[in-house]
Amino acid sequence: MSYRGRTLVINNLAASSLWHKLACVDPPPNLLANIQAQLVDFFWDGLHWIPQSVLHLPKEEGGQGLVQLSSRAAAFRLQFIQRLLTGPRDLVWRAADSGLLHTVKGLGLDRALFLMDTKMLDISGLPMFYHGLFKIWNVFKKQNKGYRTVHWLLEEPLIYGGRLDISGVTVPALSRTLVSLGIVTLQELVNVAGSDLSSAEDLAVCMGLWSLRVVNQLLHRWRSALISEERVQLMDCQRTETGPAEDEPFPRLNIAPDLDGCAGPLLECWSEGEKEDFRVL
Repeated sequence: MSYRGRTLVINNLAASSLWHKLACVDPPPNLLANIQAQLVDFFWDGLHWIPQSVLHLPKEEGGQGLVQLSSRAAAFRLQFIQRLLTGPRDLVWRAADSGLLHTVKGLGLDRALFLMDTKMLDISGLPMFYHGLFKIWNVFKKQNKGYRTVHWLLEEPLIYGGRLDISGVTVPALSRTLVSLGIVTLQELVNVAGSDLSSAEDLAVCMGLWSLRVVNQLLHRWRSALISEERVQLMDCQRTETGPAEDEPFPRLNIAPDLDGCAGPLLECWSEGEKEDFRVL
C-alpha cells in the first residue's frame, strides 16, 4: 500500500472512529499518544524515517497530512466553546452548561467567564471535560472587538484579568474584596455607584472604606477603562433589565495562538505580524 493510501486508511477509517467520542468526553491520560504511536507504526511499517511531527504537515509543506489526534481533540474543544459563546440560543445543553459554570469560585457567571483571564480561575470543582475546555482556551490570546449591546457591557467582569480589572492599584486585594461583596461585573458596580460611576459615598459604604479619595480613584480608573461610546451607553442605561443573556449576541472576539515564550525553526520564519494572526471566533 502506498503512503498516500495508508494516510487515507488512518485518517478516514481508523482515526475518524474516535471523533464522536473525543467530542463528548476527555480520554484517559496518554491514550491518544499511545493510539497515535500505533498509527504511525502502521504508516512506517515500524520504521520511522522522519520525525513524527513532519508527518502531520500538508503534502505541499513536505508532510503526509496524517491526522494528529491531540490537535483534533483540541479543535473539538474550541468548537464547543464557539457554540457555547456564539451558537443559537436554543442549544439544549446550554442551561446545564451555565449551571456548571455558575459554580466557578462562586461568581455566578457563565459565558462572562470567557471575558476574563481564565488562567486565574479556580476550576477544580468542574468536571474534567471543562478542565479541557479552559486548557484549550488558555492557549489563545483574545481581542475584544467591542460591544454591540449594553447588555454585554454590563456583564463585563471587574476581576481576574477582565478588561475592567484595575486590581493592583490603590486598594490591595481589590479582586478579593469585590468578590466577597458580590460586585464582580459592571452591572453590579452600576447598581451601587450609579450609571455615571460617580457615587463614591455609596461605594465607600458598601466596601467599608473611610477614604472617599481612594474610592474616587477607583471609580476614575473604571471610567477611564471605558471608551466614550460605552460611557454614553451607561449614561443612557436605566437600572432595568436589558434582557436575558440568550437574547443578546456574545461580544465579537478575535483569537490567535499565544506563542509567547515558544521557539523553533518554523516560528523563526514568521514575522511578528504573522504570530499575531487574529481570527474571528
